[in-house]
Amino acid sequence: MAGYSTNRLFRACLFFTVIATAATTALATEIRLVVNDGPNEGFNDNGPAMANQTGNNGSTLGQQRLAVFQAAADYWEARLVSDVPVLVEINFDPLFCSARSATLGSAGPRGIFRDFPNAPLPNTWYVGAVADSLSGSDQSPGRADIGATFNSDIDNNSNCLGNTNWWLGINSPAPSRTISLFDTVLHEIGHGLGVTSLVSQSGRLNGGRNDAYSNNLFDETANQFWSNMSDAQRAASAVNTGNVTWRGTNADNNSDHVVAGKTNGHLRMFAPNPYQGGSSISHWDTAVSPDELMEPSATATSDDRSTLQLLKDVGWRIVEDSTPPPPPPPPPPPPPLVAGTIGLRVANVSVVENAGPAVIQLERTGGRDGAVSVLIRSAGVSATFNSDYTAINQRVNWGDGEIGIRTVNVTVVDDGIAEGNGETVSLLLSSVNGGATLARTLTTLTILDPPTTPSPGTIGFISAGLNVSEDDGVATITVRRTGGSDGAASIVVNSADISATAGLDYRSITNQVINWSNGQAGNRTFSLTILNDNISEPNDEQVLLILSNASNGVAIDRASTILTIRDVTTVTPTPTPTPTPTPGDDDGDFLLGLIPAIISGSNQARLKKAPVLVD
Repeated sequence: MAGYSTNRLFRACLFFTVIATAATTALATEIRLVVNDGPNEGFNDNGPAMANQTGNNGSTLGQQRLAVFQAAADYWEARLVSDVPVLVEINFDPLFCSARSATLGSAGPRGIFRDFPNAPLPNTWYVGAVADSLSGSDQSPGRADIGATFNSDIDNNSNCLGNTNWWLGINSPAPSRTISLFDTVLHEIGHGLGVTSLVSQSGRLNGGRNDAYSNNLFDETANQFWSNMSDAQRAASAVNTGNVTWRGTNADNNSDHVVAGKTNGHLRMFAPNPYQGGSSISHWDTAVSPDELMEPSATATSDDRSTLQLLKDVGWRIVEDSTPPPPPPPPPPPPPLVAGTIGLRVANVSVVENAGPAVIQLERTGGRDGAVSVLIRSAGVSATFNSDYTAINQRVNWGDGEIGIRTVNVTVVDDGIAEGNGETVSLLLSSVNGGATLARTLTTLTILDPPTTPSPGTIGFISAGLNVSEDDGVATITVRRTGGSDGAASIVVNSADISATAGLDYRSITNQVINWSNGQAGNRTFSLTILNDNISEPNDEQVLLILSNASNGVAIDRASTILTIRDVTTVTPTPTPTPTPTPGDDDGDFLLGLIPAIISGSNQARLKKAPVLVD
């Protein structure tokens, strides 16, 4: 997707609309603009014309808008060469607009094509207008090549951008508090003509295939073309600011006029971090100077020299070189049939001694003329035949016309003895016949011991209960790893109230991590701060300590322990008065009860005022 803005939001998508116009020269491209607006809207708006719009003689607002599009079409017609008309559908509709931001419009190619006649690259996407030009025929008869929708709410609207209007002057600077529709339309038709990447933000190729634009993108840090990258590498490159460049031959070789905005001598592409949907990658970088037409934001002046050379890189002929492209060269004749080459495919193979035979691959390449064969034999290096493997001495064959891979199995013996770094056997090729030549003649087979099962061990509290006095200040608790120490291990400790209260009787522990390195076992300790509340409690108070989230396959053998906090405050009890029977009470007794207040505060949360974001 591609976008354009004047410090305001402009999104472009892969669908455009355009209007019809006549070609200006025999070599130019005919651009036909087709209006999709209804009566008295957009290009058919019969409202009064905007005053003092330089070079625009339209008598209504709709006619002025159409005149701007016609002028933009004329601009591109004079610069590009195609025997097939470019069909562009256009319309004005109300789009998003607020006092501070607006969607100016959206634009893009209506279709993409591959493997058409005269396509320069196989299995590669080209936008519709380029595919038509290269093939000399309309790849989608009756359908538009480009589509564009622009925001009609920008005109005469006090609620939109502070009453900023479209400037409908043609090829003239926009006055303050206006936006040049002419420059915006030039820019957006440029996207529809091919200045657009078909690669998604996640780096995924469209339909799993490269496109003519993205084939020219190069990451100067990774030293790779996008076409050779993985999806993840392309996604990372798209935000590698200042280091994504254009490596198309024409733009590269005609950039001496560019005085800024290059990396390693190559023109930069717009690659901000974070990624900007509708703008990233499908524009020149804003650092390019002089300012280019296809930068992501509108500029006071715009040069089109690099943009025209970019369009040439993606398949267009431009007016400066009106000679039609030569037909593609014929495919080279097939190589003569020869016997070819035989060799071992890899230099090293390994196998675990209890995992079955080792598979050794031989391959015939470079020719298939006649039957050929080769002798393969084994020779022990540190391995002993019969004790560690079964020796081989056999001939491998390919028939006349056959190429490809053959396999030989070497039986290995599980001797149950640990040999440390493994034992090796050489597999050797010799005695080739049938006219073939030898390539790699040695593969080293390494026989490995079966892997041992790792023992990460168990972790748990060393006791089910602990005691501490209220005035001790700190309780030290021990956690132990036993039964194995393979791999690093960790466990998470949390505290929970039983009868003690966090914040009053102790300081709580939340997600405290205890670690052991690989090979370490034994005890680890952590501390729990005890608070002396100087209040006499009739009973000791208790805290539950819990282990969880053991890592690396470690088991938990005692997941919790109870810490008892003994009260140390001494209070002289108050004598209990003898109750006086209530008159009328037949039994002469009554109940005095204490109703405890139960407070649960373990999940309290504070409310915060959520920030309000204003664009």
